[in-house]
Amino acid sequence: MQRASGILLPIFSLPSKYGIGSLGREAYRFVDFLADIHQAYWQVLPLGPTCPDSGNSPYSALSSFAGDPNYIDLDLLQEEGLLESEDLTGLEWGKDPGRIDYLAVDRGRDRVLHQAFARFRNRPLPEDYSDFLDRTRHWLEDYALYRVLRSLYGRDWTGWPREVKKREREALEAIRQAHGEEVDYQVFLQYTFFNHYDRLSAYAHEKGIRLIGDLPIYTPMDSGDAWARARYFLLDEDKVPVRVSGVPPDAYSADGQVWNHPLYRWDVLKDDGYSYWLDKMGANARLFDLVRLDHFIGFTTYFSIPYGEKTAHRGEWVEGPGLDFFRTIQKAYPDLPLIAEDLGSLTPAVSRIKDAMAYPGMGVLQFAFGGDDSKYLPHNFVKNSVVYTSTHDSAPFLGWYRSLPDPVKKRVEAYLLLSEEEGIHWGAIRSLLGSVSDLTIFSLQDLLGLGEEGRINIPGIAEGNWVWRVGPDYDSGEVRDRMRAYMTTYRRYPF
Repeated sequence: MQRASGILLPIFSLPSKYGIGSLGREAYRFVDFLADIHQAYWQVLPLGPTCPDSGNSPYSALSSFAGDPNYIDLDLLQEEGLLESEDLTGLEWGKDPGRIDYLAVDRGRDRVLHQAFARFRNRPLPEDYSDFLDRTRHWLEDYALYRVLRSLYGRDWTGWPREVKKREREALEAIRQAHGEEVDYQVFLQYTFFNHYDRLSAYAHEKGIRLIGDLPIYTPMDSGDAWARARYFLLDEDKVPVRVSGVPPDAYSADGQVWNHPLYRWDVLKDDGYSYWLDKMGANARLFDLVRLDHFIGFTTYFSIPYGEKTAHRGEWVEGPGLDFFRTIQKAYPDLPLIAEDLGSLTPAVSRIKDAMAYPGMGVLQFAFGGDDSKYLPHNFVKNSVVYTSTHDSAPFLGWYRSLPDPVKKRVEAYLLLSEEEGIHWGAIRSLLGSVSDLTIFSLQDLLGLGEEGRINIPGIAEGNWVWRVGPDYDSGEVRDRMRAYMTTYRRYPF
């Protein structure tokens, strides 16, 4: 990697008059903002379709391949003639522009996008439509059928009629025939999502902005992947999970965490050449210039908990696929750079694999002040790394700083040379920009000096996450001038 910097902002957090950020005008404006403040990267969260049952978490998406229809831009659909202005009147998108009301968004979009689909069906198919179907053949039909079956029989596909749960061909063909219009609607949504995304991606590249994606290690049980590719998951004969994901008890959680994703059958995946993971990686390679691998430690050893347990006390560590897996990925996608999310206590195996593959690891400044000489202190950074002031799972830097006990706060101030005159958040940004690390990433909240009110997610809390949205006035002259000056001073701008 070249010395550079980027901003972390989920698509859903962009401003919009339709209740949630999208791939439309505000995304293009954000790209312009990034280019103006000399950033080289925009990091986003996973883009898959979410659902209220999983708290709308992008890390529990209904597919590893599909895009979230919430990101389809309604104004672009108007420009394409698929919507009329009256289609968008009289709809409630939520009362607070700073927070997403997913129920209101889902209701409004379901109505509006069906109207767009009705017009789409009455037109000749676009020239690139058949190419899109060919490119997505390995997942799209299964995903579209899954969405229809989910609406017919409920989210728990292990309770579906046996013939569709077991994917008997005649049963699936009968569903396709009886509900063909709704299946085609799901295909239309995906075609439109990727059409809008590709336009934005091309614009970002024209402006010199590269996109960083985020690939979760686990696949939720409530997904088209688990239904369509059940043999890759640790399920019993009735397709019920045997053991599930999580983390053991530690200083932060006496009971550990039970994530409840079905675990992989890594032996089956390996025998099949890791084809499912190659498909997942290929989907991300098409969308992003770099990909962050979430929970990197889980590829070396992962925590396995008996299904149905409420705590992680009866879990155990199991060996993961290791270096063989990553060499397979590299052979298939040699030009796709990966970032290893290696936060926390690392085993020697994790370090060996990361070093063998030359993956950059991660550092978070908020983790730096819990010991005498933490590896997250900037003087301990290494060049091949990606460092953050905060992440989507933490409070913005200023909110974290305000919550510290006075002795720790004084230590942070002394190390980072923080002052109210400069701005506490700006001092943190300056400290990382001046470090040796190749790539610095800052949340937009940190540029804006937001506190706890700008938090996106609180791990372990099911409700109220993934709703934060930025106002339209984020790109003030003060923020632009300060960031441009720091980028020039610390040589992160490509001179």
